[in-house]
Amino acid sequence: MSTVRPPGRQLPFTVRIIGDGPAALATAIGLLQGGVAVRCRPPRRPATASALPPRADSLSPGGHALLARLGVAEAFAADGHLPCHAHACDWGPGGLRHLDFISHPQGSAWQVDRGRFDGRLRERALALGLQWEPPDNTEAAPPVQAIVDASGRSSHFARRQGARRLRGDRQLAWLASAPAAHAPGDGMSLVEATADGWWYSAPAPGGRWSLACFTDADLRPSPAQGHAGWLQRLAAAPRTLDRLIAHGVDARHLALQPARLLAADSSRLDRFCGSGWLAVGDAAMGFDPLSAHGLTVALQSGLHAAQALIALRDGDAQALPAYAARLADAFDAYQRQRLALYRDETRHACHRYWQRRRHGGYDGTTSSSN
Repeated sequence: MSTVRPPGRQLPFTVRIIGDGPAALATAIGLLQGGVAVRCRPPRRPATASALPPRADSLSPGGHALLARLGVAEAFAADGHLPCHAHACDWGPGGLRHLDFISHPQGSAWQVDRGRFDGRLRERALALGLQWEPPDNTEAAPPVQAIVDASGRSSHFARRQGARRLRGDRQLAWLASAPAAHAPGDGMSLVEATADGWWYSAPAPGGRWSLACFTDADLRPSPAQGHAGWLQRLAAAPRTLDRLIAHGVDARHLALQPARLLAADSSRLDRFCGSGWLAVGDAAMGFDPLSAHGLTVALQSGLHAAQALIALRDGDAQALPAYAARLADAFDAYQRQRLALYRDETRHACHRYWQRRRHGGYDGTTSSSN
């Protein structure tokens, strides 16, 4: 890795970040606030990416404090994201349950327009002095003292350094959206367990509804079935389907819109850092979306990565190992929580999807370089 030089007083400390998502931008903002120069190189994306529907995501109540630390809280409040005042869950033997955010000390959750959200983070980073490198830049890259892999679950840079991605399952997420005829009356998100996985639905900014189905790769509808196979699965989630119908969402529109099929597994790198580099966000570890903390974890891990690199700049040789230990502890805690959540669903315990998750799932032995 010839572009990385050990930190020293003879050169200004510069970090290159590979990626442009929330974790990458939170890392950049944290570093820039600490006086570190940052260069950001977004990944190459296929031309078809621009045809995909606007993506919505959830921000848990714990994200509010992080937005303030990043200096984007006021902009976020003005951007028209939808407050989510409750979460409903048809999961486990007790049937439908509700979690009310109204009395939460950190406020409500939010359904976030990801394009607008990421844009605000990017504006903030650029205002602080972020230097943007085009993904197809062919010029010789200036030397840097550290590299941050924020390339998502591909862990592109870390794997080039010899790190391996350890996977506990092969869960996929089918993501779709459709316009709604009626404004949402409850502002809730809903999770519904079914025999082959679970469904998530929520109103999204822009008068749309977001829908996601989570299942294992070998349990998904066949490619020949296409969207029709997923819509057939939707019939097995009556609460989700009835809710969409009640808000004027025509499920047939889902078949007319582009959809995403993304990895949504529980996974982590076998090492989170090396000489002059560290991984952050999904590039370091991927959480099952059931945890409902994706954006919050991305922002928090970015700030932790920035703290570690600032400490490295200031001469702390243990900064990166300490960062890696923090991530390992966080992943272990997540695994315990995940196991308890999946064991709570007993109605479908005889089906393969649920059997795989009742016995610990991730054990650190499954590896992949893909």
